[in-house]
Amino acid sequence: MGKYYIHETARILGLSDQALRFFEKKGIITARRDEKDYRYYDENDIGGLLAYQNLRSCGFNIEETLEVLNSGSEASAADILWGKIQSLEQEMRHMGAVIEFLKEQRKELQKCSDRKIRLKRELRPEFHVISAQSSGTRPWLEAMPIVRSAMLLPVNHRDNLDLSILYILKADDCRRYGLETLSQVPDVMTWAPQICLHGRFWLKEGQPGSKGVIQTYLDDHGITRTGPVLFYPLWKVEEEGQELSCTEAWIPVE
Repeated sequence: MGKYYIHETARILGLSDQALRFFEKKGIITARRDEKDYRYYDENDIGGLLAYQNLRSCGFNIEETLEVLNSGSEASAADILWGKIQSLEQEMRHMGAVIEFLKEQRKELQKCSDRKIRLKRELRPEFHVISAQSSGTRPWLEAMPIVRSAMLLPVNHRDNLDLSILYILKADDCRRYGLETLSQVPDVMTWAPQICLHGRFWLKEGQPGSKGVIQTYLDDHGITRTGPVLFYPLWKVEEEGQELSCTEAWIPVE
């Protein structure tokens, strides 16, 4: 085995002398002493430090890295790595959900330049829904990769009353990102697919709120809704000194 003194080892690995002493304390490397009592290391120590650097470059924090290197057996180290793999895969699923959500938002924003009401008959996807006032909201939100806030207009509403605030997530996204257990959280409701009018409403400052504009549109077109309206804000802008807001809506119809 070769002898690599502390300054040489630090230079080879791009570390400081203090870092090497830290790794000694953590049991990753073991310093030896020559006949002049100088501290040195061998190839095994350098190999251990390279393994440390490799794990750190893979996203392991210091504690996780030390847990692997000091695990004591190949089987234990492999188990720790498997746990990290699962954690990273979950993060990737969550990031995938975020990316898909942002793509959808981008498409909707591009459509928002059209100020007309645009509705078409579509099959509303299956949703998991939970009230913002529910006691089960916190664990549900913590498990979700993305949160969408929405409002619910009941069928038999009374003027400005009975408006509910919800959090919603598409059931397909739950399945795609391994979040099927969300449906088992207390107070979570699952809404089956339903035929709806789907589209956007632009509101001007001083107009009735979204639900008033939606109901007026339905009355003017002789459309009867068969269930509560789910709607959520998309965008807000000021034009010619007037505030405009855009809302997306799912309106169950016959």
